[in-house]
Amino acid sequence: EEAEEYFDKAHHVDPENSIALTGKAKLLARTGRTEEAEELFDKAYQVDQENAVALTGKAKLLAKTGRLEEAEELFDRAHLLDPDDVFCLNGKANLLARTGRLQEAEKLFDRAAHLAPNDVFSLTGKAELLARTGRIAEAEQLLDKACRLAPNNAVALTEKAHLLARTGRTEDAELLFDKAHQLAPDDVVILNAKAELMASIGRFEEAEELFD
Repeated sequence: EEAEEYFDKAHHVDPENSIALTGKAKLLARTGRTEEAEELFDKAYQVDQENAVALTGKAKLLAKTGRLEEAEELFDRAHLLDPDDVFCLNGKANLLARTGRLQEAEKLFDRAAHLAPNDVFSLTGKAELLARTGRIAEAEQLLDKACRLAPNNAVALTEKAHLLARTGRTEDAELLFDKAHQLAPDDVVILNAKAELMASIGRFEEAEELFD
């Protein structure tokens, strides 16, 4: 709420401030207000057509809602504006991985890691890709690093919990899912992941409560 008030004040002072518009759009996207977010990303880009962050923000929003072709086009346009933007590289890499283009995705994650070796989202994104292709030890190394760098990052904790669950370390996985849930109590991905874990070890009532 405080952040939204700040962006609203900035917008009131300067209605054409592309940075403030982009900031509020990202905030709205994180809180699930996707239509409002998309409108503000569009407005931010109209105001400043060099604003790669607005393009990338909208691309991530579109990818999240399944509009993958549009998202990829926006990632590419953003990349042309700022080839070294790690936020964009990670977003495009995640989209490529999601659509099965794993080698291309890994190259982009590697590029992002080269530019920002301690970027948690680069580490977790590549780790997820490695785990999908059976490179479990490499994936775990990256996730361990991500969790050391950001011990309260719900995304890193959730990915590590996924890996632990996949390799049979269910008690450790449950502890990490619980910690991630404490940090992001409204994150449906975490709730569903823990529910799947509970179901896999026969704790069906707990799983059903989480799915509900």
